Amino acid sequence: MPVVPPKAYRWVPEVEQIAQTFESAGVSGDMMRAAIQVYEQVAQTALGREAPEDRDPSRGGQDVARMLEAAMRR
Repeated sequence: MPVVPPKAYRWVPEVEQIAQTFESAGVSGDMMRAAIQVYEQVAQTALGREAPEDRDPSRGGQDVARMLEAAMRR
């Protein structure tokens, strides 16, 4: 969890490709498209705009979850 926010923007096109692959095989891509929405939201937060090498390595998963929750409520 702590390493997700700085890379969220990168996963949007990759997960879109997964959704398209699912759909081409006749499987719903809805789950992947929902993940895209989450990644897009995370990317817009201060944590999402951090560079991976600049993130605080002492920040744990619960810290990140709390910070993202607070950011997304705004």
